[in-house]
Amino acid sequence: MTEPQVHNAAPPVRLGDRLIQLGLISQDQLRIALMEQKNSGKPLGEALLVLGFTTEEAMRSALAANLGEKAISLKGIVANQAALALIPKALAKRHALFPTSLDTRTNELVIASANPNDIVAVDQITALLAGGPSIQWRLASSAEILSAIEQFYGHELSID
Repeated sequence: MTEPQVHNAAPPVRLGDRLIQLGLISQDQLRIALMEQKNSGKPLGEALLVLGFTTEEAMRSALAANLGEKAISLKGIVANQAALALIPKALAKRHALFPTSLDTRTNELVIASANPNDIVAVDQITALLAGGPSIQWRLASSAEILSAIEQFYGHELSID
């Protein structure tokens, strides 16, 4: 009887270590950011941005690499009306996601998300689009996503 083979996946590289590997920050900058994180309770990425040690674009790329995802910038994009029509504004706002494009040839919808690993959002979008296009998730900053939602979905009048 043979023993089952166990494959030990390498542990993910921590964000700070990834940024150092990419030459985006120094060991000293990481140390300072970790102290800021401890004092403020903010995520490390946010601490690095507040301290001015890295840019949002560099952070997004490093996070995407860490998560095994692809990154996308929403700055200067042009809204794809077919993609927007598939995802209601309320759902987009609730989960901080934005449909960027719909490729009718491949039947693929690209969705930018601040958290592409949000299981609830993935499940809701998958159920909504059942039998429709396949979904390609991309990592984007929540600030860019919220700005795109406000810009491209339009404004609704509401009485509070």
